[in-house]
Amino acid sequence: MRRAYLRPVMYVIGIMVLAGTLVGARFLVPGAGNGGVPESPDPVKSRLQDSAVLARVGTGPIVLGYVDSSPSMVQYGLPPNMQTGLVSKVFVKEGDLVDADVPLFAFDTSLQEADVQRADAAVAAAEAKLNSAKAAADEHRKKEGLQQQAVDVAKLKFDLSKNSYGVAYANLLDSYKTQGFLESSWPERLAKDPKLMELSNAQKTFEKEWSVELAKLEVLKAAPVDLLAKEAETAIIQAKAEVDKAKAALKLCTVKSHVPGIVERLSVSAGDVMGLGSRSTAVWFVPSGPRIVRAEVEPEFAHRVTIEASLPGAKKREITVFDNADSKISYKGALTRVGTSFLPKRNGGDSLMGNDTRVLECIIEVANWAPKDGPPLRVGQKVRVNFGQ
Repeated sequence: MRRAYLRPVMYVIGIMVLAGTLVGARFLVPGAGNGGVPESPDPVKSRLQDSAVLARVGTGPIVLGYVDSSPSMVQYGLPPNMQTGLVSKVFVKEGDLVDADVPLFAFDTSLQEADVQRADAAVAAAEAKLNSAKAAADEHRKKEGLQQQAVDVAKLKFDLSKNSYGVAYANLLDSYKTQGFLESSWPERLAKDPKLMELSNAQKTFEKEWSVELAKLEVLKAAPVDLLAKEAETAIIQAKAEVDKAKAALKLCTVKSHVPGIVERLSVSAGDVMGLGSRSTAVWFVPSGPRIVRAEVEPEFAHRVTIEASLPGAKKREITVFDNADSKISYKGALTRVGTSFLPKRNGGDSLMGNDTRVLECIIEVANWAPKDGPPLRVGQKVRVNFGQ
């Protein structure tokens, strides 16, 4: 009898516990607790109303995020000009605070130094060719001058022989006239005169010599002596460019910090060989500066992030950041940017499988990231971000 009496009571208690569990689970879901505001048929109006309610009642999405530096952490490894390299020296150790342009580690430079020497030798060879081309051009111009003189001499000989022939011809005609020879016999007498024949042959010979010397001068003038010098000058420019390239490659063998920061992790030592297949990072470097949180808002909660906070000139909204392991540790920050696109997560985790989850990334600047009475935020730390402040 007693068991039959207690059974309905136990049923009622069980139903009440189940109902209480369901109601409590609803409020434990991140982003829940919007005060029971009904959805508006208009999607845009619904999001605006939901955002206004969140700002009024002090609730909003609670999402995961990761601490980052601004600028982000830098990973130094193999220089872009090298496929493999032997680490010759490490200049820093873990925890060192360094300024910008400070050497971190260096690779063996034997090959690069040989490339610089080879490029310098190519410059010297190109300059020697230029000097040789200039000397050849000077010699060629001297030859042109001498050939011009030869042309002038040949022309002078031709002119003198022509004058001599003319004088002898005139003298013969005068003698024929004085001696009373018939004028009709003059051509035959002129053609048989040995002296006039000799002068005529000399005139023809000197004319041909003049033509030959003139042709030689034209050949010399047509020679591309200036082109050879220009080619040599171009070769020098190319060789000097190779020198600059080789020196740049040599400079890259010493890896330097780009900004001030701290050497967070050092994974190489002198004697290590790095290559493209190793995919290893030699130095993890955290730049000095403020800390930010990259909050990852999933699509179903994206409309609950305050829209006005991302508009230009709007007042920055205060955000609370909690340590993921201990919610008693919190930090205050300001929402400075709401992403405009859903992109893959930056942190893929330790899973070997790809994660295609798309999130809306929001940036929170944390002012008190290193409080005196608590632990500081560390780059890579997992946190929870409450947008309902």
